[in-house]
Amino acid sequence: MRNEVMRRISIPVWALVMAGTFPAPVPAAPRLVVDQPNWTFGSVTNSTRLDHDFVLRNAGDAGLEIKTVTLSCDSCMTVVLDETTIPPGGRTVAHCSLDTRLLSGEVFRFITIHSNDPRPADWIVEVHASIVPVYALTPLEFSVGGAAGHRRSEVDIRPLLALNEPLSEVACDNTNLVAEVVEVRAGQYRVAVQALDSLPRGRSLFTVMVRSLNTNDPPCKIVGRLEYPRDYEVIPSRLAFEAKPEPQSRILWVRQYGEPTLVLRDAVPPSGEFHCEIEPDPMSADYRIYVEAGSLVAAKGRVRKITLQGVTSQNQEVAVDVEISVQ
Repeated sequence: MRNEVMRRISIPVWALVMAGTFPAPVPAAPRLVVDQPNWTFGSVTNSTRLDHDFVLRNAGDAGLEIKTVTLSCDSCMTVVLDETTIPPGGRTVAHCSLDTRLLSGEVFRFITIHSNDPRPADWIVEVHASIVPVYALTPLEFSVGGAAGHRRSEVDIRPLLALNEPLSEVACDNTNLVAEVVEVRAGQYRVAVQALDSLPRGRSLFTVMVRSLNTNDPPCKIVGRLEYPRDYEVIPSRLAFEAKPEPQSRILWVRQYGEPTLVLRDAVPPSGEFHCEIEPDPMSADYRIYVEAGSLVAAKGRVRKITLQGVTSQNQEVAVDVEISVQ
C-alpha cells in the first residue's frame, strides 16, 4: 500500500523543470562590507589631525565599484581610497583624516560610501571624538615661499588651559626652515618660521611642534605650507577621464613664474583616442592645453600619458609627461 502511494505522488524531474518549479539561479552580485564601521578616537586635544584607516571588503561574487564617497563635513574631514574597483574577495583601504583645530566637544562625522552593491547600495561609516580645546592659533597654519617678502611666516598661540611651564621648545621637520618661539605677553606666544637660502623649489607641507619643558603639557602642532614653485609647472599634474562613450574634454595649464623660461611646441597624445590643442594665454606666458577624448569604454582601468614638448630660453629641450587615468 505504501509503495502504491509513493508511486502516485512521485513526479518526474523533467516535469518539475517544464513547470518552472525550480528557482531561477541567483545572478552574481558584489557585496560591500566595512570592517569596524564605527570608530572612536577617544578624548583628544584640538591641536592635531586624527587619522584612521577603514578596510572595505568585497564579500560578493562580482566586481565591486565604489562610485562616490560623501562626507558630512567637507571642511574638517578628508577620505582617500586606495582603489575604487574591488574584485570578489578583494579589499581596499579608505584613509580618513579629521582636522580638529577648529573643533571642540563631542564631534560626530559620517562617511557615506556609494557603490554598486544592491543590498544596500550605501554604507554609513561613523567617526567620533571628544575634543578638548588646548590652543587657539591665529592663523591656523604657516605659509612660506621663496619669493622676497614671503620667506617668513608667523602664528600666534594662545593656550586655552593652564600650562605647567611656558612654551619654550620648538622643532621643525624641514631642515630648510628655522623656527623660533617667543612669549609676546603673559601666557601668549608667537612662533616664526624663516626660510633659508637652501629652500628648494616646489610645493609641500611641513610641521612645527611647540612644547614646554614639562612633559605633562600637551604639545602644539602647527602645519605649514611651502609655496615656492619652479620656473614653470603643469597644473594639474595628472588627468582623470571616465570610461564612457560620450566625448569628454579636460584642460591642462603650463604656468610660468617670473621671466618666461619655456616655449611649448607640442602636446603629444598617447593614442588616437585623444586629441590635444595648445592655446597660448594672451595675457601671460602661460599655455592652455585642451585635451579631447572620444569613446573610452574600452580603455577603462588603463593609464596613459601626454608628453608636453618644449624648449627653454637656454635652448634646452624639455619633455614633461602628464599621466591620464581612465576610471
